Amino acid sequence: MNNTQSDNNLFYFNRLTYITPHEVALAMNGFDYDTENDELTDIQLKEVIRLRKAITRNLQLINEYKNISATQKVEANLVLTAAYIFQREDIVPPEIKERIENALQQQVKNKDWGDILMMLGGSELYEVGKKLRSNGRGQYRKDDEDNYSCKLIYLLIELLKKHGKGNYSDNSVIYNDIVSFCNENEILLKGLKKATFYKKIKLGKDIIKYGE
Repeated sequence: MNNTQSDNNLFYFNRLTYITPHEVALAMNGFDYDTENDELTDIQLKEVIRLRKAITRNLQLINEYKNISATQKVEANLVLTAAYIFQREDIVPPEIKERIENALQQQVKNKDWGDILMMLGGSELYEVGKKLRSNGRGQYRKDDEDNYSCKLIYLLIELLKKHGKGNYSDNSVIYNDIVSFCNENEILLKGLKKATFYKKIKLGKDIIKYGE
């Protein structure tokens, strides 16, 4: 198969919203998702069938899909999540691994993510999902901290304007005094460029304005 054909098949596979366990098993084994059975050798087909059975059995643990077959279409992220624990480092193409990883990341955003992952992959998959959620919340916390820092900067600026020197009504005067203070005390100005200073003040003002 030429690279253009391979890229085309990946293009379509990555954009399917509903797929079958059989199609996922084909893709995980390095074949195009729409490959016909008679295009595979007996050994290749046997491995595809073994993998699709495993994926299907995990899906069947969800009551809604208890009668699902390997050739029935199911919401893509759900099938790919069910396939997560069956990935083999030496076989699954990197692009398919990425698609499966993205599916799991979407799955852990659901309210009942824990129950779903336990059914689709047991404690192994649950722990992976738990770590993903933890890392995600860590990023949210970092974003919150950055926002709160801007909020604090804005409030301190407003406080200085109200109770500081008479000419502190101008932000540029406050900034110049900050620079002077840093220079006098040999404090690095990293992260305190004028554009950054004004940007954080504006962001802090907007955060307060819109109630965050």
